[in-house]
Amino acid sequence: MLNIDNNSSKTAVSPLLPSSLEQWFDSNTITRLTLDAVSSVRGCTNNFHSPEQSYCRLNDKMLLTLLVYSYATGLYASQEIEEALNSNATIKYLCARERPDWLVLRNFRRANRPLICMALVELFQASLEKRGLCSESASRSWNGDDDNGRRLTELVMEADHRVLRAVHLDSMAMDD
Repeated sequence: MLNIDNNSSKTAVSPLLPSSLEQWFDSNTITRLTLDAVSSVRGCTNNFHSPEQSYCRLNDKMLLTLLVYSYATGLYASQEIEEALNSNATIKYLCARERPDWLVLRNFRRANRPLICMALVELFQASLEKRGLCSESASRSWNGDDDNGRRLTELVMEADHRVLRAVHLDSMAMDD
């Protein structure tokens, strides 16, 4: 197993969210919310082609869903996500019988960071709505100097922080 100090990833930037949505919801709920968030993001193509797996074309919606779910539940390092394919039933389900390796996950993240952030923001908004912490119409509007705009800004910052955490942990792994 990969030995990466993941303790600093246990805190969220935004006080609106827990470090893992597992603190609020069961895995089935998080899965549904993640699938809905990913389906609302525009910009996915049908397949992602990784140079490391030239024989393999993977569905980019599956990869996007896998990374969004992982980052939302506190799993950031690509090698740890790959290892979770062996033990985490939800991650196995999200992969739809595919087995992306950590290099594919890392390359997909690099190529699709804006999509990952957008899907995370959608997921965070839906999570706040489900918890009753904001209404649907309020969470999806942005007016620069009101509470909704600040909330949305916090969610964008939280999404970016989680993706940067993954970048950092993958960089540490590459240094080993």
